Amino acid sequence: MQSKLLILAITTLMFSNCKIENKENIELRILDRFSNHQDNLQLGIDLINLKFIDFLVIDQPELNEKVLKNINWQYFIKDKNKEVSFKLILKNEALEQREKIIPFFESMVDEQLMVQEYQLPKFKELIDSTEFNLQLLDNEEFEKFYSRTSEDFKRNTTDIEFIQILENRYSTIKTLGKRILHTKQHYTQLPGSQVKDIWVICLKYEKDENAIEQITYKNSNQKYSIIGYDYRFPN
Repeated sequence: MQSKLLILAITTLMFSNCKIENKENIELRILDRFSNHQDNLQLGIDLINLKFIDFLVIDQPELNEKVLKNINWQYFIKDKNKEVSFKLILKNEALEQREKIIPFFESMVDEQLMVQEYQLPKFKELIDSTEFNLQLLDNEEFEKFYSRTSEDFKRNTTDIEFIQILENRYSTIKTLGKRILHTKQHYTQLPGSQVKDIWVICLKYEKDENAIEQITYKNSNQKYSIIGYDYRFPN
């Protein structure tokens, strides 16, 4: 009798701890803007790294943390035709707000896809510029790099501070191989900021994809100045 009661108690506990998860995968867009599969795949990588949540909390400030943590997104490659798709994944509390969340994501994805398609030559130009600028840092031409930054950059970081930040950079990255594109993105306006027409180029290293360097540019009358430099290197 005691063993039956024990089994019943364990079973009851197991069911009480189980939470049914509601989940929906929504295929927002097929990423087919380019004839080249690799370019469409790059679109997927660019999209999954966009700051969706940063913009969403500004656009829909009433969405709470429980909703936000149940929003995910990913790109998928279909087995049969290698077609790349971008999907929004909503779970639990986020599903209850789907009428607000889905249109927001659709709008932001469409805006990004349009820029990525029609401004691809500009992106390629900025990728080359980013490689050139990082090569200046490789050569420890810090002052020349600094001279290419915007006035806002210079107000926030002095040339001495900048050089100190980069003091051990080359010894860290010299064994990581060549740089390759990680992401390219455009933001009409940065979240929570008045800064507009922003282009972000992020490069990674072939021998350690966790090592990245990113340069952010601001377009002012077709002049692209550096307003940000960020990096993440292995310990």
